[in-house]
Amino acid sequence: MLRAFGVLGTVLALVLAQASCAAEAHVTGTVAFRDIGPVPEDAVLRVLLADVSRGANETARTLGEVSLARPGGPPYRFDIGYDATEIRPQGTYVLRAELTSGGRVLYRSRGLLPVLTKGAPSRATLWLALLPTAEDAVRLRLPASFTGTVPCKDCRNVRYWLTLWPDRVFQLRRLWEGKDMQRDSIGRWSVDPVTGLLTLHCGEDDLAFEVLAPDRLRLARSAGRPEDRILTATPAVEPFDPRLALRGLVTWADDRASFVECMTGRRYPVLEDGDYESLEHAYLAAGVEPGLPLMTSFDGEILQDAGPESGAVRVNRFVGVWPGETCERASSPATLRNTYWRILRLGETEVAASPNRREPSLILREGERRFSATVGCNPLAGRFTLDDGHLRFKEVKGPRLDCPGSLGALEDQLLDALGATVAWRITGQSLALVDANGQQVALLQAVYLY
Repeated sequence: MLRAFGVLGTVLALVLAQASCAAEAHVTGTVAFRDIGPVPEDAVLRVLLADVSRGANETARTLGEVSLARPGGPPYRFDIGYDATEIRPQGTYVLRAELTSGGRVLYRSRGLLPVLTKGAPSRATLWLALLPTAEDAVRLRLPASFTGTVPCKDCRNVRYWLTLWPDRVFQLRRLWEGKDMQRDSIGRWSVDPVTGLLTLHCGEDDLAFEVLAPDRLRLARSAGRPEDRILTATPAVEPFDPRLALRGLVTWADDRASFVECMTGRRYPVLEDGDYESLEHAYLAAGVEPGLPLMTSFDGEILQDAGPESGAVRVNRFVGVWPGETCERASSPATLRNTYWRILRLGETEVAASPNRREPSLILREGERRFSATVGCNPLAGRFTLDDGHLRFKEVKGPRLDCPGSLGALEDQLLDALGATVAWRITGQSLALVDANGQQVALLQAVYLY
């Protein structure tokens, strides 16, 4: 009898083992480099499969991962096993990778790469980007301003006006001649110790320059002949007053407001004109104790007189406050593609999630040039084009089922915003879609699910 029970136990164990094996599946692929840089011998590559379909406010769940010590030369191949019974057809599952050395992250994949469901494959390629370094540009005499024109694919030229400060802060103005379009940017710069390229870190739109001489820069990886991509130093430093979307910490002390801009870390007094009152009211409504900082964002202007420590900030159009947010997160700009963007505002209309419905969101997928969006009613999808700072949404389709309450009007506003978009700008973790008149038609916030 005992022998029979023993045989039965063995059979049950084999059945359970087979069932367990039957439930195991794999996601495979390769990891390659978007940026060329050094890979130390002690490098460790980590690739993660995560479930990000549980809601933007919840922590994502890791379904599987693999770590490769001393992976050698790229491309790197990976194979992640996971429990197939945990995959739901309507769920969202993504891959992410990073390469570390001595506990420091040297490379990281940009955004989230969907896999497994909703038409996404079980095999994918992740691209690693080199994180910025803090090396000095020893050949440059700073501070300095550089100007010049660069060829443009669909306009006459792009005129550049760049100022570099010794504290690794830059301000850049670009004017697309023939299109009457202007864009101001601020942020941090660095010089790669291997390639010698000077990079302006401004999110998805990072720009790289070759340092030809202390008074000459050449825009790298751009159209046009090398001699047509030169910026030359002006006789004296010529800073301008950037007008752009700003994000940072505002604090009230002694009945005066100051603002620490997150991308540069610089502090400015806030002028009491423009849309200043909206900022003050939002600070008070947030219930922040006097003297404590609160993350805020607004369309504004940095009035910079003669140097980096002078000037002030003007609030031209208040956007919102973000209790609990920090500059450490906001100073690392989100990427346009493969980021989960929560829709906050369409035109002048505030957008919030409806009970028991999907969160209003937008995702632009890397490689496919496809996007998906919703306000919580019909799922919308289509294609997008991205070229030289211009963004357009095309072939927008989706089931036009009746939406309850105000969702129908909100969905129409989303369709109008997508149709009107011609450009975009990212400031920290916020994305603004902009129409041909330079007006913001939608405001979104990056959400990181793990």
